[in-house]
Amino acid sequence: MYIFADPKKVPSTSTIIQSIQVYTKDCRIPGSDLTIENGTSIMIPLLGIQYDPKYFTDPEEFDPERFNEENKAQRHNFRD
Repeated sequence: MYIFADPKKVPSTSTIIQSIQVYTKDCRIPGSDLTIENGTSIMIPLLGIQYDPKYFTDPEEFDPERFNEENKAQRHNFRD
């Protein structure tokens, strides 16, 4: 992957990597009977979420304005 090959060319790489949340104990998923055990790696399907009309109106349209402060309150909180 490019960002790991030369992180100096992508200054936010270390910030992204450091922002990964790591649990040091088992974590129960609220509203379910699922528990993620300590040491388990998980992956969030971001591409699937980004193209889901449940979360984004016209998901295939490039619309950077959907992420501005004015539209922030209208965005899905992904907890439902």
